[in-house]
Amino acid sequence: MRALLFFWDDETVENAAGKKLSDFMILNSLEQLINEPTHFPRGEIATCIDLLFTDQAYAFSNSGVVPSPDPKCKHHLIYGNINFCVPCPPPYKRTVWDYDKADVHKIKADLSAIDWNIAFQNINSDDCVNFFNHSLLTIFTRSIPNKVITVNDKDAPWVTPEVKSAIRRNDRTYKRWKDRGKPPTGKRHVQDTQLITNSIITEAKADHLSRLSRKLTDPLSSPNIFWSATRRLINSKKITNIPPLQEDSTFVTNFSEKATIFNTYFAHQCTTL
Repeated sequence: MRALLFFWDDETVENAAGKKLSDFMILNSLEQLINEPTHFPRGEIATCIDLLFTDQAYAFSNSGVVPSPDPKCKHHLIYGNINFCVPCPPPYKRTVWDYDKADVHKIKADLSAIDWNIAFQNINSDDCVNFFNHSLLTIFTRSIPNKVITVNDKDAPWVTPEVKSAIRRNDRTYKRWKDRGKPPTGKRHVQDTQLITNSIITEAKADHLSRLSRKLTDPLSSPNIFWSATRRLINSKKITNIPPLQEDSTFVTNFSEKATIFNTYFAHQCTTL
């Protein structure tokens, strides 16, 4: 292991193994971040054999060595903090469908009214898919109640439109009172508005927990609903955002650009042989 010390101790002579590691690092533009001893086999002997290689050293905000919690362990622990911060995506529109109120009979009648054999004649596979999707969406839109909502991942799951309206009303009330110099005569109105807002938030949280509890205790709940409710109840979130991508030696953080990169890549993978 003395060969590895060549990169961190000028007094060490490089041997064949060290030369191979050096060449590997150079060819792959790797940098070693640990620059202090990590191994204490005996006596005053200390070597650096626990390593942290990376080709993006600037992505680490901190790195180093900490003593092992096990006093009998001869190795110290190494660590590296990555300064990547994956933000929430910007607010986006989503169509919400109320399937429980769907007119199933009308959907079946509309689907049966289409002569699919004639519709698919003399068109390629892409046009068949487009026609099929358009037909289904048109029929479902007429027969299933739906609405378009704005989704913001920064919002807590219990934040409803009523809660947002109450918070905005509370902010406006306080701002107007502050702009007037916080006169004593308006303080009571501000406090009443705050109490109403807190009451609406408390009720929304209770309703959210109640809905999750009903899903967990309902024997008819599917496994997906059960585990989704469980994760929300214990506040266990999964990061679904695409992390920064490296495209042509450049980090891409824009959500639209990252989605375009993935779409282009998978479309190329799915081309007909």
